[in-house]
Amino acid sequence: MSQEHQHEWIVFSTAVNIVSLLVRCECGAVGLVKAPTAKEWGRAFHAPSHPYPWKEPQRVEILEGWTTEKRIYPKGYNVVRRTGPDSLI
Repeated sequence: MSQEHQHEWIVFSTAVNIVSLLVRCECGAVGLVKAPTAKEWGRAFHAPSHPYPWKEPQRVEILEGWTTEKRIYPKGYNVVRRTGPDSLI
């Protein structure tokens, strides 16, 4: 019997056009936290250079078909890409 993976989310950026926080897990999953508070939004603005853990997994909407690269990059450098047959990459 296999255990279901428990995501450990890290805030790494913002999606300005939809006012959401972008989060990722070490497994490669990417998600959104919609409708952040003003305090959450302000903190996340600096997340590209200072990523931090997200402690409310129930608020994360997983983005199917999106993944983060599983490579090691310098702090603050995040690569997100869409996967699948309609991917432009």
